[in-house]
Amino acid sequence: MADISSFLTEEFENSSLKLDLGTLLEVIAGNAGSERASAAIVSSAMSDSSETMKKSQSEIREVMSLFDNGEDIPLQGWRDSSKVLIRMTVEGIVISGEELLLVAKAERKALEVRKYLASREEALPSVSCYSGAFTDCRPVVTSILRCIDDSGEVEDSASPELRSLRKRSSGLRNRMRKEFADFTGSSKSGDNNEFVSVRGDRYVVSVPRSDSAAIKGLIHHTSGSGASLFIEPYEFIEKNNKLESLLREERREIERILAGLTMEVFESREELSSNQEIMVSLDVIRAKSLFSREYRCTIPLRSSDGLMNLRNARHPLLERMLRTSKAQGEIVGLDIECEPGLSVLVISGPNAGGKTVALKTVGMVVLMDRLGLPVPCGEESSLPFHRDIFVDIGDDQSIERSLSTYSSRIERMTRILDLVQQDSLVLIDEIGDGTDPQEGAAIGCALLEELIRVGGRSIVTTHMSALKGWAYDTKGAENATLKFDSDRMMPLYLLQMGIPGRSWGIEMARRLGLQERIVESAIKKAGEDTIRLEELLGHLEKMDILLEKEREELAKREKELSGLVSEYREKVGVFDKKRGEMEETARRDALDLINKTRGEMEHLVREIRTRQADREVIRKSKAELKQTSEMHEKILKEKEVPSVISPELLKLGSSVMINSLRKHGKIISIEGGGRIKIELPGGMRVETKDSDLSKWIGGSRKKTDKKISWMIGASDPVSSELMVRGMERVEALEKVDAYLDKAVLQEMTTVRIIHGIGKGVLKKAIYDMLRRDPRVAEAHPGEPAVGGDGVAVVKLK
Repeated sequence: MADISSFLTEEFENSSLKLDLGTLLEVIAGNAGSERASAAIVSSAMSDSSETMKKSQSEIREVMSLFDNGEDIPLQGWRDSSKVLIRMTVEGIVISGEELLLVAKAERKALEVRKYLASREEALPSVSCYSGAFTDCRPVVTSILRCIDDSGEVEDSASPELRSLRKRSSGLRNRMRKEFADFTGSSKSGDNNEFVSVRGDRYVVSVPRSDSAAIKGLIHHTSGSGASLFIEPYEFIEKNNKLESLLREERREIERILAGLTMEVFESREELSSNQEIMVSLDVIRAKSLFSREYRCTIPLRSSDGLMNLRNARHPLLERMLRTSKAQGEIVGLDIECEPGLSVLVISGPNAGGKTVALKTVGMVVLMDRLGLPVPCGEESSLPFHRDIFVDIGDDQSIERSLSTYSSRIERMTRILDLVQQDSLVLIDEIGDGTDPQEGAAIGCALLEELIRVGGRSIVTTHMSALKGWAYDTKGAENATLKFDSDRMMPLYLLQMGIPGRSWGIEMARRLGLQERIVESAIKKAGEDTIRLEELLGHLEKMDILLEKEREELAKREKELSGLVSEYREKVGVFDKKRGEMEETARRDALDLINKTRGEMEHLVREIRTRQADREVIRKSKAELKQTSEMHEKILKEKEVPSVISPELLKLGSSVMINSLRKHGKIISIEGGGRIKIELPGGMRVETKDSDLSKWIGGSRKKTDKKISWMIGASDPVSSELMVRGMERVEALEKVDAYLDKAVLQEMTTVRIIHGIGKGVLKKAIYDMLRRDPRVAEAHPGEPAVGGDGVAVVKLK
């Protein structure tokens, strides 16, 4: 028994033939730059797995993106050298300079491509991997290009011996031409070479037969007409022998050089051939990418549940025909959606309405997908992995095999039923056709039921009402129709899922000129029920067209509304940005004013310290400080505005401002519905909406408030004594200085500083400071009852 894989291979070939895949592959191959790449495309086979398909499609998509960015793989100008390398199977063969030059240029181009791909790893993650497969054969390229010029000739510099031989032979030629010119006496015409030519590396003179007796020498050749003889004069024989010898030596040296270069190629033939194989593969990818870009192909989403969802699917050969035809028609894309669980789709509709084209379009899309090509569909199209595709389109009748149309179709269906699997796709045009319509419909329904039982997915076309009714009643089956404009009696080529289509046979016959009495007779013979059913289907189609127009209008309005919403959001964004800028400006202005007034306050304090201020001056200064303090608070309240909080700040631990409470805190919990829990300084917790929060500018404000509070502190009670006992000298003096500031501002007259006795070091430092301080009238030790020598009693001015 034959292996089933051989039958499936035959089925793929049959499907390819029915769907004109070969023609499509020839179109794609036309983009290739080499014969082998073109042949590889034409002989493409189905990918053996979904992973292979994915890899191929990814490579093509990357190169398409390269085209979109104005770049290209640098294959232009490359000529495949594989034919030359194939000859390098036997050691000792010598190839010509032109062939060596082809090998060198092909390899040099391979090195260029390798370098380019290596520099595009980010843009070409899949294709750039080919760069690592190249082998560096630069030594071979260098050797060939050093010895062979652009015309394929061996350079003088290929060897010192060749340079010497050519120099000698060139000098000898020049002398001989001069001597021959003198010998022939052709200087009369001004052209010394008029009668001189070369025959077999030997210089000869051409003379009319009638004058040949005047020249003594060897006759080498006679002209075609016999009117002229080519004679080598005796006096030039020795020189010609010398020239001929030099030229033989030159050819031997050239042969030696070519043999050496050929040996280098022979030793690297496997690496060179491998590099050319990679170049062919890249040429194939580039050709497919050019085609895919031209026909707006995309890579379908891969569905694992059997969903087939094709959006704006187009048959590439039909599109190409419309492009090149005089009519320059616009192709109408096919939208078809087969949900998971849908096993059979029955397409009906008018003759010449596009049913067979729809079937072929689906088939071509699936075949292209299986070949690892992007498909001519819109974005977001989906396809399952179809392992096999079986096609029954057209007439396979055979006189030699005595097969009628119906017989051939039954034989075909029998074969399909034997091979179909769970992940197969079956396409049948006019199922049940070719026999009695009633029996054909019954056979068609039975075949479709068997296909549902076996598995896979089938898409069929029909005109038979019984099949339309079967699809309506059967689980796993669905109707679809090609839309038809009944007013103009023209097909619209748009597929409508879910409803059967009307054939419009009688109406089209009338429109095409069939006599009215014959049309009326046909209507009567068709029966009232049949006509009513057809009219109902026609009414449904018309209603669907109207609904489609309304849907298009609604989609248009939704698009306009979406544009308005986008415009509104953009304006809101601009407004929010400006508001944020204004708030930031206001905050900076407020801080600038605070810093300015803080400087004025510090100036007042310094004035009190440095001047011998009396109590009137102190009271006046205190009033100014109080006024400035009140102004600070007013500025802070008026100028401070909530900063807009960004979503990324709404996270645990963020410091935020509660606008309604004018308090700041940290987020400790984020609840649903925009509810946020905040912990305030001191441990108190509150809950509020996220809309009540703003960004808290904490650092500079907090620092400013603290400093102002310390300086003005008019409402803070000041103790009549200060304890500095046990402190270090510097710390104690800073405490005393600050304490005296506060005491002066509180208009105190006498204070006590407790410094202790100890060794007297701190006491001495404090008294030295007090004697120099302009705020101090006098200072002396306290009475024994209040601490004696351990206390300094200070009277303030």
